[in-house]
Amino acid sequence: EAYRIHLAHIFDPYLAVHTSSIDPLPHQISAVYEKMLPRQPLRFVLADDPGAGKTIMTGLFIKELIMRGDMKRCLIVSPGSLAEQWQDELNRKFHLEEDFTEEQYSRIENMMKLCDQALVQMVDVIEDKPHTKASNTMTLEFEINDYRKMLKDLNIEDINAQRYSYQIGVHYMDVVNDCEKLGDYVVNVVEAHVNHRLLG
Repeated sequence: EAYRIHLAHIFDPYLAVHTSSIDPLPHQISAVYEKMLPRQPLRFVLADDPGAGKTIMTGLFIKELIMRGDMKRCLIVSPGSLAEQWQDELNRKFHLEEDFTEEQYSRIENMMKLCDQALVQMVDVIEDKPHTKASNTMTLEFEINDYRKMLKDLNIEDINAQRYSYQIGVHYMDVVNDCEKLGDYVVNVVEAHVNHRLLG
């Protein structure tokens, strides 16, 4: 589901428009979707008359790149007198400062605690500490996998209930999936150590 959401821009070519609080003019749509996005490399000088909506075009361009996975960070340099205006418009119209909810942070913390336990267990196995069982690592890995599946289902429910945007949902699941990969890594290391010990 997260992968489907991540590819949403393929099915909706004007995704940034439909997920922002704006009503763009035709020349803004043309500039962003017909001239800027199709071209590589993505380097442009966007120059137009005052009041032509350069902020809207910039916001659309940035949001589309973020949702397509082509941009993770963006530095906007503006005259000091316009900094607050840019920040306010990009946040209010494009929701570019959206963050994880407290519930999401809490769930990520729980997932990381499981990963921390798995890493401690891995170190204990590698150091051959007494009363340490390699099977405990598998148990923790199963817990991590089960928790990831639960978070995936909850994420879909939260997106459908509009508790947060699908962009945030995708980033959130990226963090969760990376934690799950760490659990897989721990199991691989423990299994390799056990096999090496048996062969030795």
